[in-house]
This record gives sequence, structure tokens and C-alpha cells, in this order.
Amino acid sequence: LLTRQIARIHAAQPGLPVGTSTTSPQNGNGWVGDTLNANTDVRMYTYYPFVPASDFQMQPPSVLDADLDAMLARGTSPMFMQEVGYSSSPACGSSPALQAEFTRRFRQWHARQTRSRVLGVSFFMYTDWSSATLNTLYTYYGIVSPGFAGYLGSLGLRDSSGIAKPADLS
Repeated sequence: LLTRQIARIHAAQPGLPVGTSTTSPQNGNGWVGDTLNANTDVRMYTYYPFVPASDFQMQPPSVLDADLDAMLARGTSPMFMQEVGYSSSPACGSSPALQAEFTRRFRQWHARQTRSRVLGVSFFMYTDWSSATLNTLYTYYGIVSPGFAGYLGSLGLRDSSGIAKPADLS
């Protein structure tokens, strides 16, 4: 199905890079993205370094370089980081200082890459969601655990009032 749609898009828009977004292959399901990306022009990933099988507990920022280098090594097509994020919530085993360290490390890693290998990056999010939006999201997803609530409520580089966290200043 994907291969057929890529061919149709290429016929209609020659030269337009086409890809599909998957979660980081570092989450243990890399074969899914590898299978889908075998015929794409660009590999698109989301990257949130969770501890596997946890309640949205963050791994230490020190895993970033090895994770992203391994993601690059999974293929030869360019990579686009559709979503990159790191919780600042203690409920996720994190803090504003750890989020800032992650952001600093990510920017350093990205600065070492060539544009032909890493096409772009989108940090998710700039500002934390409001309580009202979070309540809507809890209903939408149908789950509320301490880690999930902490994760959704603290991905921004600024808090829900718009005040910069250390990650926005790093």
C-alpha cells in the first residue's frame, strides 16, 4: 500500500520526497519503521527517550547521542525528526534541569550533522498545555497515570504561563 502510494505521489509530483513517520526505532520496534522506510525517500521519526515498559519514565539525557547515531545508521536516506521531546516532570523521573541537558545535548548533536543526513527537527512543544487542554487530552486518550499526566503536561520549553524553562534558555 505504502509503496503504491509513494509511486503515485512521485508520478504527480516528481522529486517530492515522501516518507512516513514512526516512533524511534530505539523503542524496541525498529523493524516496523525499517520495513516502512525501505521504500521511502526520507525516514521520519518521533523521539522521546522513555524507559521501555515504564509509566513514561525518561531515560537520562546521556542516551541521546548513541540513540540518534543508531537511528542514522539504520538507513541511507535522509532523516527528519518530526517530534523531539523530553519531559521536565518529576512524575517521569525528570526535572527542568534534565530537560535542559537533553535540549543542549540534542542541539549539539544536531549541529554535528549535515543537512543531507538530517533534514530538520521539530521540538514538541514550545509551551506546556493548559490544565483545560490536558483534561481534554486525558479524555481523548482514555488514560491518566502519574507518568502520562506528567509527560503530557511538561514537554514544553516554556511552562503553561509562557515562562521559559531552563531548556528554552540552554
